[in-house]
Amino acid sequence: MYEHLQSIASQESDHVKALKKALGDHAVSACEYDFGGSLNSAEDFVYTSLILETVGASTYLGATSLLSTPELIEASGSILVNEARHGTFLSESLGLNGYSTSFETALNYKQAWTLAHSMIKIDKCDGVKNKPLPDDLHPFAGLTIVKPEASKGFPFVVSKGSTLVLQFSGLPVSNDANDAAVSNDANDAAVSNDANDAAVPNDANDDSAAKAPKGKMAPKSKMAPKEYYAAFLNNGVTTYVPLEPVKSGANWQVQAPKNLRGPTYIMVTTSENSLSNNNTVAGPAIKFFY
Repeated sequence: MYEHLQSIASQESDHVKALKKALGDHAVSACEYDFGGSLNSAEDFVYTSLILETVGASTYLGATSLLSTPELIEASGSILVNEARHGTFLSESLGLNGYSTSFETALNYKQAWTLAHSMIKIDKCDGVKNKPLPDDLHPFAGLTIVKPEASKGFPFVVSKGSTLVLQFSGLPVSNDANDAAVSNDANDAAVSNDANDAAVPNDANDDSAAKAPKGKMAPKSKMAPKEYYAAFLNNGVTTYVPLEPVKSGANWQVQAPKNLRGPTYIMVTTSENSLSNNNTVAGPAIKFFY
């Protein structure tokens, strides 16, 4: 196991060197990172590695549509398949199915940044002042899966068909599912610190996570408020399920579709059938369904 982990580390180092060479003067040097308690044990280390490899593969896939030359597409694709192989090995080492889906799920850069930014001390990245990240690279509001309890002993693994209790702070400006703006509320600082930045630009990156294939709608609950939906990104498909308010407290609940398998990104949106940056309320969070 240790030898395999060393091989993964060596290959990731090769990826960094290749990316730096490709980006040239636009490359940003290494940052300082904070993984909290996720590296407290050997199992925690492997599980955190699985999360990073899974998100990495999804990010490379989402970025492919933004590349303009065959050389860059080939280079990105060659890293993408290697990230997926790493994820498969790590899944199997934890007793999970490494081949749970037929298709990879893409993330656009804002979705990927929302998952990654809490681990990165952005003010401690060499070269950031001279080579700043995109102005609109703000994370969406955080999404916490309060329940269910961990399955198979790992905090991100849940049983298929579980009822999830969600907690989030990002609220839309109105109840209109087509409302392009996310919250201007001062409490929604996770999306933006600038009141004028509440509406996320509708650019080419906007729908990259939901393009393939088109999302499908799960049966509605009579209790569900129409303005909030959980979007489950799994196996290249986005499935939408209305959220129901939890009677006590400010949380929301939703039953996950029973056909989910493996790594799944969960987001809260105001749309019932078309996820975009503009209608995202919170997330993504990641869970592995088995």
